[in-house]
Amino acid sequence: MLEGYSGWVCSVAFSTNSKLLASALYDDTIKIWDAAIGTLQQMLEGHSDWVHSVAFSTDSKLLVSASNDCTIKIWDAATGTLQQTLEGHSDSVNSVAFSTDSKLLVSASRNRTIKIWNTLEGYSGWVHSVAFSTDSKLLILEGHNDSINSIAFSADSKLLTSASNDSTIKIWDAATGTLQQTLENHISTRNLLFDITNSILIIDTSYFKLNINSNIPLPSSSQAINNRSHHQGLSINKFWVIWNDQNLLWLPPDFRSESFTISHTGSKLAIECRSGRVFIIEIDNPYSNIL
Repeated sequence: MLEGYSGWVCSVAFSTNSKLLASALYDDTIKIWDAAIGTLQQMLEGHSDWVHSVAFSTDSKLLVSASNDCTIKIWDAATGTLQQTLEGHSDSVNSVAFSTDSKLLVSASRNRTIKIWNTLEGYSGWVHSVAFSTDSKLLILEGHNDSINSIAFSADSKLLTSASNDSTIKIWDAATGTLQQTLENHISTRNLLFDITNSILIIDTSYFKLNINSNIPLPSSSQAINNRSHHQGLSINKFWVIWNDQNLLWLPPDFRSESFTISHTGSKLAIECRSGRVFIIEIDNPYSNIL
């Protein structure tokens, strides 16, 4: 159990090695915890409005945060030192994620834009709101009709997924910006995660088995993705933590939340409580029955 907040938690994220957990609150601060024992490691201050999203780099050395103040900040996760501030969005930045090699950063805004940044070149503004094609020209990522709530790279950084208030989830080719697949009727999705094999896309209360591998582009046919029944794997609804379609743990009112995060291995679930607490559940071999 992680405690130390007096208000709602906005976002939580595991480091890739699952040793650290970052959490952000409406008081504009970010806290980094030891996920195993629950001790506070760092408190990060610098945003002027609440932080919507946090994410670790693949090596767990950097933490990125996206805020209602329209900025993105990159921090040293070990020391809490601010490394870089990215400006360029004209509205609240709702979600942020690193590519696997941590060279690229993708951000999504309330104004329906997705921007991809070069984190190594020291650009003070956004590099592009599109993905690079093979000839280095720019292609616009467009297709959502409302605010974008969440974004995530696949483990190999070849795919990018986005969830919007237009009730769709879109999967893109991250190299060309080509829309690969649209999933309809997913209202207010706020949690997106590819598993480490790139074969499973986890969303709020369900997951999708992707019939692709890292070398084959995702077809546009609806057969590319099979929607598994809700609550398979490790997930959460309003009252329960769910494991393989079974109610695992009932959540008392103070422990309920609409937001959670799952570690890259799928074995740990961190739940953000409106009471200001965060608690972690660990499951052995989470996908052994579906891969």
